[in-house]
Amino acid sequence: MTCTLLKPGAIVLKLGELRGTIPTQRALQAWAVLTGNRRLELTFPDFRQRADAADHSKLGNRVELRPVEMRNALKYEILLSPANP
Repeated sequence: MTCTLLKPGAIVLKLGELRGTIPTQRALQAWAVLTGNRRLELTFPDFRQRADAADHSKLGNRVELRPVEMRNALKYEILLSPANP
């Protein structure tokens, strides 16, 4: 599943609260989509999914993106693991 977001300010997503997601999913990759349909892959520390506060051995449901400092960034895309309940 790929989530597409329009370009906002700072981005924090809570998996399980977005339609079509569940809290146990993992964010696999993220990109900033630029004009001309060019894609810039985001990596740590610009893209992260922190550990669950209750169980540090598991990933939490918060996905964080740091916006790119580029005028030609249009949106962000996040590739999520399959939503198996």
